[in-house]
Amino acid sequence: EGYLNEARARIADLQESTDTLIRKAQQQAQEDARRDGDAMEKNMRRLHELEMRKQLLQMKRGLLDEGFTQALEALRAQDSQKLRALFLYQTVQSAQGNEKLAVGAISPAFFDESFVKEANTLLEKSGRPAGLTDGGERREGVCGVILQGQGVETYCTLESLLDARRADLEPAVAGILGTELR
Repeated sequence: EGYLNEARARIADLQESTDTLIRKAQQQAQEDARRDGDAMEKNMRRLHELEMRKQLLQMKRGLLDEGFTQALEALRAQDSQKLRALFLYQTVQSAQGNEKLAVGAISPAFFDESFVKEANTLLEKSGRPAGLTDGGERREGVCGVILQGQGVETYCTLESLLDARRADLEPAVAGILGTELR
């Protein structure tokens, strides 16, 4: 009976220490779960905020793209004499003097044989060769002149001009929209 009582006492002690260990483990698990839940909630909030910022940035980028698209359309709709003056200037500035000219298929009314003659006259006055010729090619999707010579093409188009200016204008427009786009 002494052994039995001693065994019962040891079992009660073991049961009590096991219950204590289980309670502590449960409390620790609850604390860990609460901490993990709080961390997960913070992470989820941050991810949601980042996603919202990303969507806002995409909307602002869309507005910026739309603005440049509208600007390009407005430029393409200019009077053919204004386009002629612009493209004549760009052609003379960019030409070596012996290229073939291709013309964009968008708003090509500015271009005729007198355009080539006038460009050659201006080249001659500047001391460069006056050998520009009409290559007879029309390029889809652009408005302007493409100089073709020695395996190189130089775009004197509204699209290339706007792309060149976009790098300068984009930060200012982004400032108006209240964000950085890069």
